[in-house]
Amino acid sequence: MSENIGILEKSPKVKSKSRRKSISDRKYKIIFHNDDETRADFVVLCLMEVFEKPLNEAIMITDYVHHKGKGVVGIYPMEEAKRRVEEADKMKKKYGMPLLITVDEE
Repeated sequence: MSENIGILEKSPKVKSKSRRKSISDRKYKIIFHNDDETRADFVVLCLMEVFEKPLNEAIMITDYVHHKGKGVVGIYPMEEAKRRVEEADKMKKKYGMPLLITVDEE
């Protein structure tokens, strides 16, 4: 029985390390939301310039967001998601578009 206690005592350390790793490896979904004012051509342009989507994929995502109300445009590590949303926000300001962009943990 004393051998089992030793195994149990070591288990939390292993879990703790894997828990720390999972926090740093978390991914975040960037979501575009449909509205009545943001032009589709702007959404396509944003997807191509900020999110590096090819034209056909940008059009498909734009169409999906338009019909479903929202859609995931990409999944990134935290810093990358933050950078891309900041770029998209600058682009929104430049073009005067109210596009709502949210970020959710995957």
